[in-house]
Amino acid sequence: MISNLINCMKQIKNFVYLLFFLFAFNPSIINAQGLVKGFPQANGPVYAMASRNDTVFVGGNFTSLFNPDSIISFGGLVDPNTGKPASNWDQPNGAVYASTPDKKGGFFIGGDFTKVASLNAVRIAHIDSSGTLQNTFSNTGINGVVKSMVTLGDTLFVGGQFNLVGSFLESAGGPVLKNSALVSSNFPSINGYVFCAIPDGVGGWYVTGSFTKVGNITRNRAARIDANGNVLAWNPNLNGICYAMVRYQNTVFLGGQFTNVGTLVRSGIASVDTATGAVSTWAPGSPSTVVRSFSISNNILYLAGAFGTMASQTRQSLAAFNLPSLTLTSFSTTMSLTNGQATLFSVLALGN
Repeated sequence: MISNLINCMKQIKNFVYLLFFLFAFNPSIINAQGLVKGFPQANGPVYAMASRNDTVFVGGNFTSLFNPDSIISFGGLVDPNTGKPASNWDQPNGAVYASTPDKKGGFFIGGDFTKVASLNAVRIAHIDSSGTLQNTFSNTGINGVVKSMVTLGDTLFVGGQFNLVGSFLESAGGPVLKNSALVSSNFPSINGYVFCAIPDGVGGWYVTGSFTKVGNITRNRAARIDANGNVLAWNPNLNGICYAMVRYQNTVFLGGQFTNVGTLVRSGIASVDTATGAVSTWAPGSPSTVVRSFSISNNILYLAGAFGTMASQTRQSLAAFNLPSLTLTSFSTTMSLTNGQATLFSVLALGN
């Protein structure tokens, strides 16, 4: 029986709440330092997490996120200290793959749903701090699945595989909302999924996914696009899908299902220069490594995915590195599985 287990750990030394969500074959037990008992379980994979103050939004392809008090389908709020889901949350009717705070106590969510509560909300929605669907996208739908969302100031970037946002042409990704109003971005067309996007710090964006072209320019699974929609020279050139990305100082960390970055062997994880895209010497992955998610807190890089080792040390699908030294920390988990390899789709570190 395929099931899904949700767990929460507290790493006392760094005062970090670390939440991770997995999809595995017959998970039976997870042993970890500071295991929080009674955290809710989901009956399907969890893909999206985002935090606001003392609450975490959890989204995925599940029909039950529960503890003894409540049940949530596809997406909702969870208290990371108690594991108690919020009951006053308008719920979508399909999978949620992406979420990001709206900076006002609510969340934007995206995925493959058509309604939130009883109202139309086609693959994108805005839910306020009270848990109520807002009319931000009431007359707007997206004609393909949404896989990524991120806010920069008053701008919302959405990525996935689509070519229409409302009446605006958008090919797989771009800024779609500014000052609470829908906008048509000047982003070039992208010929595949956009799984992740992050701001580049100067008004543009780094994007990663499964694509091989941005506009008419070859960019294999990673690209940088400036505020005017120009494709920049930054070009790590991955030979496989890139699911995750995070920036720290002058480094962009890339995670996915690849074996080469440029001409260098890098299995599932790599770091590149923010300006040039040049690959660093850091290569902690093994041949089977797949990284799905990153989170940084208190100068520690957490990563989740499907792997059995990291930096030649045993790590079961979850690992952590000190920053900026990139030395592997002692943080580790033990997952006892009846059958198969655990895949952690999302990790979120909440620092105090």
